[in-house]
Amino acid sequence: MNDNNDGKSRSQPASRVPLVALVVGVVGTLGVYFLVRGGGAHPPTSATATTPSASAAAPVAGGEGLGASQRVGGPEPTPGGPAAGRTGAAGVPGQSCKGLAKTCGATPEDCCASLPVQGGAFLRSYDGVTNSDKSHPATVSTFRLDKYEITVGRFRKFVKAVANGWTPLPGSGKHQHLHGGAGLNDGAEGGWDASWSGTLPGTAGEWNTKLACSAKFQTWTPGEGANETRPVNCVDWFETYAFCIWDGGFLPTEAEWNYAASGGGEQRFYPWSSPPASDAIDDTLAVFCGASCSSAQNVGAKPKGNGKWGQADLAGNLWEWTFDGYSKSYPAAACHDCAGVAETDRRVIRGGYFSASGPGLLASVRNGAVADSRGDPIGARCARAP
Repeated sequence: MNDNNDGKSRSQPASRVPLVALVVGVVGTLGVYFLVRGGGAHPPTSATATTPSASAAAPVAGGEGLGASQRVGGPEPTPGGPAAGRTGAAGVPGQSCKGLAKTCGATPEDCCASLPVQGGAFLRSYDGVTNSDKSHPATVSTFRLDKYEITVGRFRKFVKAVANGWTPLPGSGKHQHLHGGAGLNDGAEGGWDASWSGTLPGTAGEWNTKLACSAKFQTWTPGEGANETRPVNCVDWFETYAFCIWDGGFLPTEAEWNYAASGGGEQRFYPWSSPPASDAIDDTLAVFCGASCSSAQNVGAKPKGNGKWGQADLAGNLWEWTFDGYSKSYPAAACHDCAGVAETDRRVIRGGYFSASGPGLLASVRNGAVADSRGDPIGARCARAP
């Protein structure tokens, strides 16, 4: 973690204890949460973020994120490790729900429901209340964003597939509806890197160990149980990206995620805010540290808090991995179906989580975590071609 404000990455001393800080909040006063790299201590519930005044000129940019190192594109796989002998294969849309009962949401439905998000223009992290910086315009093409975060039950099917030898095809996971299949950034999207397959656990036992990052707050269980419709946590960026590819989708970009949570050009304060500047929040709208601080709950348990296009839990429950690499500020250039890939050791997370206070759930709040870190506050949801 670095303390400077110049947006440059600083490497950590090799002898430093491998605690990495998750800084949640808004420019100004920051609350600091901690995750253990590869393990995961639950963040203290007393840490909160303070909203700056409406006149603040800087974008709501979160904080320093989780850790830093000099790796590019994530950790190198161990030769002869879990990826040895595997063969890449294409994903199948919605296969994570094959054979699963329709048990997600307040009115039980398909856990793989994916809803269209009508494309358009908006201002990144702008809400006109905590952040009045209009210098980061973006345009997002129409796409689909899953209604629910990835559940334990859905992830269980993916774990079985990987343990049986599945890995993503190199180059898969692109936004294939853009630029004739070439994807984001004017067709420069690279997709899955073959070297990343070595980061995926190779056996069911290894998965059980990796996903047991918090005895109190982890949602994964080695066998089917009461948590099947809770969002899976303790997952790193590589695992969630691979899951979305296996399930026929991709990770949403930060711009896509922010657009959906902001209600597009409405620039909502919270995903449910109506009118857009409304700061109303209570325990009927989100899983967060309101009247009580508990743990991740079943996906879609707070339908009153759904976003403009119907997605649940865009604020609270779990932080969500996005495709982008994390940097302290947005690029100066306008964004059209873009993703930040200049720095990829850390990846952007969005949405806040079950133990965050209200300011940590704003649609404008962004943060970063080391790509191979795991902890009980972080999960994901997938996006798909329209």
